[in-house]
Parts: sequence; structure tokens; C-alpha cells
Amino acid sequence: MEGSSPISAVKCIETEVEDGYKGLVQLNDEGEAVIYVGFDGFDEENNPIKMAYNYYLDDNIKITSDYRFFFFDEFTNVEYLLRWKQEHDEYFNLLYDLTKNNLANLKYKEKVFNSVKFTWISEFGSEELKARLNEGHNVDENYIFERLVEELPDFDVYYGSQLWQEKEDKVDRKHLVEVKKLRRSGYDAKIVEVIEVYEEDDFFGIIPIKTKDAIVIENYLDKVALVKYI
Repeated sequence: MEGSSPISAVKCIETEVEDGYKGLVQLNDEGEAVIYVGFDGFDEENNPIKMAYNYYLDDNIKITSDYRFFFFDEFTNVEYLLRWKQEHDEYFNLLYDLTKNNLANLKYKEKVFNSVKFTWISEFGSEELKARLNEGHNVDENYIFERLVEELPDFDVYYGSQLWQEKEDKVDRKHLVEVKKLRRSGYDAKIVEVIEVYEEDDFFGIIPIKTKDAIVIENYLDKVALVKYI
């Protein structure tokens, strides 16, 4: 209710716990064995702390968590609450493991990127780029630009929101041949219609208003998308 102060109230139920739920038990500050359902203690101002359940990767590629309250639509019994707690713990543990695996994959890709970057700059980079790398500067953007100019001079880095849809008809044969050659060279290339102007509809989603044909290469060096308007 607007303007009202938080109510710090927690319902405590004492009951026998079946073996299947003993993994949910934890010790509170008083050393008592308890199971918290939808509650994770009080903060310094005596307000209930929300439960940290949603795991995701932040901008620094670290696992962090989001906080949520859980509400029930109706009164329920202890058995239901225990099942609910167990199912949610299992789900979010799985979510955490998936996020952790994703983090490990990102770190591995970053390691490979840095290794390839060092090798390429050592062999093909400009003297200025080599000097900045040796001085310990972050040269990722300069490296991508120099390599792009060397390998795919007709393409530019795409800085938009990657709103495009694959073009399925009225495709010029020479562009199909170009895309085929790019794919043979290991690039994730395709012909698309880049959506430059659009409307949003609650039912249909994004409705294109203005589009432009292009060849795009997604995940160039596992870092950026490239575009060549046609």
C-alpha cells in the first residue's frame, strides 16, 4: 500500500521434516535447524530480505544474482511449502550451474581470442598496434579494425541492435555466390533485410516499416557483427 511502512512479519511453523527435505535445512544465527521458505532473514532496519535466486552474468562476466519476493495466492500447508521450496532450490541450482558453465565457456572464448589476437598482431599488425599491445593497453577495438580492413575491406562493424530478418526471395545471384564463398572461408554469413524503422505491436511484435538489404557476418572473431549493404 502506497505510503505504508514495511511490515516485518514471518510465520513460523514447527513440524517434523521428512528425510527427502533434510537437504533444505540450515542453521540460523541461534544455531537452530530451520527451513526458510520465501524468506532470507532481516536487514539492519528489520525488513525482510528478499531471496537471492536468479543468477546471470553481469558486464564484468561475473555471476551475480537478482532478488525476488515470492507470494502465494492462497493459504497452503507445510507439505506444499516444503515441496515448493525443494523444487525451486533444484531449479535455481540448475540455473546456477548453467550460468557457471556459460561463464566458463565465455572465459575460454576470451582466452582463445586473446591468443589469436596476440599471434595476428605479432605477424600482421601495424607498428603502432604492436607498440600499444606491448605497453599493456586494451587494443581489442584496434585489432578488430585492422584485421577487418585486411580480411574483409568491403564490410563494416555493425553497431545497431541487430534487428534483421533473413531474406528469402528476390536475392541477386552474385550475392548468393558471395555468401557461399564467405561460408566456405568459415564466416557466418547470410543475406538479410536490416530493419531500420519499425513499429511494435502487442500481438505481432516488431513490424518492419523500412528495411535495407545487406550481407551480414555474425560473430566475427566471436566479438562483433559485420555488415555490407547491397
